[in-house]
Amino acid sequence: MPQKQLDLPKNPVIVPTGENMGWLDARKAVRDMGGLPPHVLHDHTFVHSDAWLSLEGTPYCPAWAREVIAHPEAGSVFRKGRDLVDGVMDARGREWVLPASCIPDEAMGRKDVGLFINPGAIETCNGKVVVMAEPGSVIVLTGFAQKSGTEGKADPETRVPIEVPQQELNALDRNEVRALFRADEAGVRPIVRYVFDFDGAHDVVIDCLHDARFGVGFVAQGGSAPA
Repeated sequence: MPQKQLDLPKNPVIVPTGENMGWLDARKAVRDMGGLPPHVLHDHTFVHSDAWLSLEGTPYCPAWAREVIAHPEAGSVFRKGRDLVDGVMDARGREWVLPASCIPDEAMGRKDVGLFINPGAIETCNGKVVVMAEPGSVIVLTGFAQKSGTEGKADPETRVPIEVPQQELNALDRNEVRALFRADEAGVRPIVRYVFDFDGAHDVVIDCLHDARFGVGFVAQGGSAPA
């Protein structure tokens, strides 16, 4: 797990709250309880351990992760000096925005690029939800799928699928393959994870609306909630 992104207890585990809510409310609800589970912890729990057995079929799944993925419209690129605005407003009519100042220079003008963001803060004002992050903490995803449902190799740092040549994809163990479900329009969307998705694969979902009611959990040490 990338240390610049995460500050987790030893042997971190996911503890469901038993509630379902939109991402902003979920983030606030567990802010003082270890925070929403990071995507890499979801990925390890659902793919590389038996811990998913206690979560499958419960109200927790599908569940929100703590990170946001930002991407331009399919086939487009990040533009220097331009904020990225999600193509869909939330249920309150607010735009979701990633400021231009938070977009790393290395992402500018390049095709097939997305951004993996552990938000430093979320600011809500003037009809906008602004996702803030230091550019140096944002991970640039090269080979980011432009078509929803595309399979790729799980990036070792973020566990988000990255497109690779078909021959390389075919040679991978299925536990190292993920499918990305994304919107065609520009997106500033939190990640949703299932234990297993519709096709029995391990999918990374970022085409859900910000207000959709999904499972909420927090991160604790050693399999139990803090006292």
